[in-house]
Amino acid sequence: MMEERVAKLEATSERHAAALAALENEMNNRAHQLEPELSNNHLDRRITEFREDVNRRFTEMHEQTDQRFMEILEQTNRRFTEMQVQTDRRFTEIQVQTDRRFQEMHDYTERRFTEMREDSNLRFDQVHKRFDRMETSIDNMRHELQTFTRWMTASQITVVLAIVALAAKTFLG
Repeated sequence: MMEERVAKLEATSERHAAALAALENEMNNRAHQLEPELSNNHLDRRITEFREDVNRRFTEMHEQTDQRFMEILEQTNRRFTEMQVQTDRRFTEIQVQTDRRFQEMHDYTERRFTEMREDSNLRFDQVHKRFDRMETSIDNMRHELQTFTRWMTASQITVVLAIVALAAKTFLG
């Protein structure tokens, strides 16, 4: 939009410059035609005044065009700066929101991992205690089995000795 305005102003400026140049050429041509015919100082002075007037108007138009161009350039630069500041602000807001969301996700993930670790540790402790109880129970059973085996062996030895004693008594008399 601004480029179109600048282009229009430049085109208008070029047309004005071309029109003034054509006018100046025409005035120069007329002046050249009149100079030989008129040698009067009064006419020379009028031509000089007219040339000065044309030159002054051309200079004024050129200055106005330059001034408008500079105003448009300043306005364009100001709008560009405003847009850049607004864009930077929006990107900063988006970055802050994204960082905050990532931090929330990180915190949530860390909390969940900590909870799961604690639950796993608790379960491992429970399993470890259960294994300790089972080990104690197995040790007790082993001790009882050894005691039972000793009593059985002693009973069998007693029975065998009793049988041998009966057999010896029977055969020997």
